[in-house]
Amino acid sequence: MLSGFVSFLAFCGLSYAAVPGHASAASVRLASTIGPIDTGIVQALEDAFEQETGIRVRHVGAGTDAALKIARKGSVDLALVHARALEERFVDEGYGTERIDLMYNDFVIMGPTSDPAGTKGAQRAVDALKRISERQAPFVSRGVVRGLCQRV
Repeated sequence: MLSGFVSFLAFCGLSYAAVPGHASAASVRLASTIGPIDTGIVQALEDAFEQETGIRVRHVGAGTDAALKIARKGSVDLALVHARALEERFVDEGYGTERIDLMYNDFVIMGPTSDPAGTKGAQRAVDALKRISERQAPFVSRGVVRGLCQRV
């Protein structure tokens, strides 16, 4: 996956270099959602790309809506976001040239073997969360104790 992304960035970097009005082809600008930045994947991809091409990637972190607004203004060359419908609309409206699947999210719900919330066997995360809510089972998300799941 890493080499594919590096190749993709290399293509974008070469295309970027050919665009009139850009002062330098020495960098590519990227708007990314915060998750990939916080996990370190953006930095790893940027480092690999720069090492392979000599072109530096500079990123700004924002939520999906904000990242796409930044991209609509032409302030970045690439957007790394995670809202398929918004991404497709962005391309359909002519702001982007192509939407490429790069990563995806898995929702993992863990609990004690006794399964007091009855989530075992749920096929979708939303179904498991509804069961947690219905049984008012304790719920922790992203390291923050949410107490009882009030709404799903």
